[in-house]
Amino acid sequence: MSGVIGTEEAIELREVSARVTILGSKPWDLELAQYSRTMGSEVTLIESGPQLLPEADREIAQRLGKLLYDAGIVIRRGVAVEAIRRGDDGTLVVVLAEGKGEVVAESPGGAPPSQLGWAGPARTRRRDGAWCSVGQRAHGD
Repeated sequence: MSGVIGTEEAIELREVSARVTILGSKPWDLELAQYSRTMGSEVTLIESGPQLLPEADREIAQRLGKLLYDAGIVIRRGVAVEAIRRGDDGTLVVVLAEGKGEVVAESPGGAPPSQLGWAGPARTRRRDGAWCSVGQRAHGD
């Protein structure tokens, strides 16, 4: 489905979406969640298991979850995804299993990256309009 991208495509984006939904909680998923939030996106992280980083120690996973929550990331644990569909307004909607609700996730600029022609990760525009180079703090142009 257009607008649904993997981690490798996500790190290539030149602009961030207003909303980002990440399915899973492997280390690279959590890094992408933190990055997206830092860049100004509303982030929802969906993990089907009972804890983030399923392979990690429970206490470490809980502490990390609190740090992410305190940073403004919405975390949904113990929830499976039933479907991903296109909403009436063109946004992506993640339908959670067992009637546990829906999460709206926008694709960047309303179009999938392949249609936007983004070239690489050298510089990314934050939601507040500032440009940020990878590995550097945000700065305005």
